[in-house]
Amino acid sequence: HRAVRHPYLDALAQGDLPAPARALKELAFQYYGYSAWFMRYLTGVIQQLEDGAHRSVLVRNLVEESGSIHEEDKAAIRAQG
Repeated sequence: HRAVRHPYLDALAQGDLPAPARALKELAFQYYGYSAWFMRYLTGVIQQLEDGAHRSVLVRNLVEESGSIHEEDKAAIRAQG
């Protein structure tokens, strides 16, 4: 998925960073901060959107982040085992 296709993540996966253990620790630290505040960030963006279609897409994502998964997504997850 394009969300995880990033040069930094690719280099980390391939062990091409000078200090992979330190890089992984830093990534985990940064990601924790991002994920801890993600729903607040998302809510702030939703409040600023004028286009209802865009707002709808992000509201769906917010609902998923709250722990609610649509039936089609549940089926896709089940299909992956």
